[in-house]
Amino acid sequence: MLWIGKQGPVKPGGVRIILRSGSKQAGIRHVHPHLLRHPFAVSSLRDGGDTLSLTKLLGHTSLAMTARYVNLTEVDLASKHRRHSPAYLLED
Repeated sequence: MLWIGKQGPVKPGGVRIILRSGSKQAGIRHVHPHLLRHPFAVSSLRDGGDTLSLTKLLGHTSLAMTARYVNLTEVDLASKHRRHSPAYLLED
């Protein structure tokens, strides 16, 4: 569970209530937990997270299912390559 409340982990129903309340106060319609899964997955990988951990965090049983949520752009891939490629590391 990723959200911790005053009385421990927040259950899925509680997350829905929190999102509904917050989105209503902000004047945003149609916000629900599943809508946030894709942005969370992409942000996680862009910030250096790994796919195996992401698979567990999303509650998936396979990397193939996680791949459906993540659609990295060419810019994302080029950035990762620059950060992690041995060829680029030698230039520093």
